[in-house]
Amino acid sequence: MAEGSGQVLSEQEQVARRQAVRDLMPKTPYLAWLGVVIERWDPDLVTLRLPFRAELTNDGVHYHGGVVAAVIDTAGAAAAWSNHDFNKGARASTVSLSIQYASAARSSDLVCHAKVLRRAKELAFAEILAVDNHYFGGNIAVAGLMTGGDVAAALRGAPAGRRYLLPDVCLSGGVFLDGVAVDELPRPVEVVPADGAALRAALSGSRR
Repeated sequence: MAEGSGQVLSEQEQVARRQAVRDLMPKTPYLAWLGVVIERWDPDLVTLRLPFRAELTNDGVHYHGGVVAAVIDTAGAAAAWSNHDFNKGARASTVSLSIQYASAARSSDLVCHAKVLRRAKELAFAEILAVDNHYFGGNIAVAGLMTGGDVAAALRGAPAGRRYLLPDVCLSGGVFLDGVAVDELPRPVEVVPADGAALRAALSGSRR
């Protein structure tokens, strides 16, 4: 129910509140300073982009690790809020964050794809894969223009034995626009339609 009101929210009211969070997040002081842009906001599936600026780096080229962590944390939070049940309240915070820095992100926009793996009574578990966009020089942040080379670079340092979902808009005939085929990626991926319903269906079939 709506916090403190005793009133149960309708689905329309739930959606309105989720959209309000989406609109508010990039305007908060720190995220506004970073320049975070929300590219996609579907239930349990969110994509954020951080436009490259030299002020966010250690040396004018490589992102400071704290900046990368902040965007990853924000992407996870956004995914949690994107399908949050406001009948359970409207307060949330990150309780745990684990990041594996496989390689340095450099001189390009940082794109983070976040998905909610599962929701418990009070916690939402999200996983985020940050893809550095080198092919277009960091100026493209459209999922359909992600290349196999950039996805492969991100997956190479990612843990084995996990499920990795790829939006189908990245492919044409099973091939990325740079000619890399899905089966050439260093980790197995599952191609899913680019909508929240398909993601939920894919996750509901995952082993817990």
